[in-house]
Amino acid sequence: MDFIEVARHPALLPRDNPFTVLVMRIAHESDAHSGVKDTLTDVRNQYWILQGRSYARQYINECVLCRRYAVSHYRLPPAPLPNFHVKQSFPFSVVGVDFTGPLTYITA
Repeated sequence: MDFIEVARHPALLPRDNPFTVLVMRIAHESDAHSGVKDTLTDVRNQYWILQGRSYARQYINECVLCRRYAVSHYRLPPAPLPNFHVKQSFPFSVVGVDFTGPLTYITA
């Protein structure tokens, strides 16, 4: 049986089978702990798991390495704005320019 026949007629696997866990582990680890889509694509080359997308999502959520590297890091709160940025005034009454020296202007 060649690859095209296997891909055309994949083996049907139940969700709660120990063999299904092994297939999912091999696919997930061989794809370098990639996401649900990549893992499921790799599995579906040879097998069709009943409720496969939700099972792949559950398996990846329980993966220790994926949970370790998917930690959201602490984000610093934004710095408070200076008073002249918050004070209500006419447009362009206060203008800030970055990376230049002092500018002088002459009123006509």
